[in-house]
Amino acid sequence: MTSVQRLSSGMLWTLLGYVLPTAAALVVIPLLIRQMGPDRFGLLAFVWMIVGYSNFLDLGIGRALTQGIAERLGRGEQDEIPGIIQTGLLMLVILGVAGGVGLSLGSDWISGRFLKVPLELIWDARRSLLLASIAIPLVVVGSALRSVLEGFQRFQGISLVRSSVGVLIYLSALPVLSLTHGVWAIVAMLILVRLVEVGLYASQCRRLVPGMLRRPSFRPSFLKPLFAFGLWSTLNNLVGSFMSMAYADRLLLSSLVGTGALVYFGTPFDMAVRVLVLPTSLVGVLFPALSALGRDSGRATDLVMQAIRTIVFGTAPVFIAMIALAKPLLAVWISPEFSEQSSLIFQLVSAGMFLISISYAPFAYIQAMGRPDLSAKRHLLEIPFYLVASYVGIRLFGAKGSGLVWFLWSIIDLFLIYRIMVGLFVNHSAEGLGRKWVLIAALFGLAFLAGISPSRWAQITAGVSLPLVSFLWGWRLLLQPDDREVFIRWMPWASRLRIRGDVAAR
Repeated sequence: MTSVQRLSSGMLWTLLGYVLPTAAALVVIPLLIRQMGPDRFGLLAFVWMIVGYSNFLDLGIGRALTQGIAERLGRGEQDEIPGIIQTGLLMLVILGVAGGVGLSLGSDWISGRFLKVPLELIWDARRSLLLASIAIPLVVVGSALRSVLEGFQRFQGISLVRSSVGVLIYLSALPVLSLTHGVWAIVAMLILVRLVEVGLYASQCRRLVPGMLRRPSFRPSFLKPLFAFGLWSTLNNLVGSFMSMAYADRLLLSSLVGTGALVYFGTPFDMAVRVLVLPTSLVGVLFPALSALGRDSGRATDLVMQAIRTIVFGTAPVFIAMIALAKPLLAVWISPEFSEQSSLIFQLVSAGMFLISISYAPFAYIQAMGRPDLSAKRHLLEIPFYLVASYVGIRLFGAKGSGLVWFLWSIIDLFLIYRIMVGLFVNHSAEGLGRKWVLIAALFGLAFLAGISPSRWAQITAGVSLPLVSFLWGWRLLLQPDDREVFIRWMPWASRLRIRGDVAAR
């Protein structure tokens, strides 16, 4: 199987792992908002955020597991793999339990003082957080087992589990609401779903490494390399996610304005973040491949630049359409009243998500080259300015101010991480997008103007025509022949464009 075939196959399976949960979220979230109301759903969204954020308690060990397994498979050192897995899993179980205990101890303060929830929801909030503390170790262990499978590049098995669990997280809330509107009951169902996830991942790992748990293979000598790589990865994940996933904004909105305002920011943000399935699936395949290449910086550079072009081509039309059609999309999905409150936020975060999606490829390259410290240091530089700006923006403009600050940060962050990546290139220069950025910016600008106009006709026209222009431009002028092979394997009808695209590229 060629590198292009491996890339496209892995991307396709990983992408499928996100499609079904995204579809489930689009259907279920409006129903939850209508049945629960803004305050209860805002509380549920907060608990989901806390549980999701617990992935970062692994101190980067999960990422280190993927890299360590991929490297040893490439060198033919399979005998060391059980020791790496056992050492990493033991540390992650300890960290997951510690995180759960910490949340349970702080549940009273969070529910009673930090969150601005109505008095009648304080008891529900406290019980929900206590239950969430049980889910945290399951999330951490499940993430570690998934990292093991990624090291073996078993993307099909990962996709099947991820899609099933992602759908169940949303669908399991509906039958609960027929019995009670308590958020705690939905969180209890979340625990059961996460338990199933751990069991399914563990079963796959045991088939790949039969002696994974039967023979004691704990190796203290593996702790140092795991933690050495994981320390900076942890700082990057902890600090970076506060900005990239808007956790800081959600916390500030919940505290300064209330959980009701969180709905108007969090719902469009979570809708826009779903488009990151393409760069996420690509990076999931890219990181093990770059790790296997090691210090072969020339081949690694070619691969990461191909990834950047692929991300721009694949995501730009979608984000352009979302920006132009922000008002009608939210009006149909939620309600016209909700659209009036959130459409501008939706536009800002969609534009920012496009820039964030591009940064995924440089981030994977930097980590695969063994320099996660550089990525983390950029976030440590950004975070104080971001927190101050976000606080001021929320105080002045509420949720809209938060969206504006997040968009401006995404511009700065992409510039910084791209420069860091280029600085690591050895005897190889990056073929950037150059003047192509001008056309990309123009298309996004036109989509924004159409989106804020009062004319529904202008919004629909721009929402159809501008993505088409972006697609044709990308196919003919941005992608190279090897890049097109990835999409041709996904879209057989695209082969009709191959000859014309290749001619234009020359």
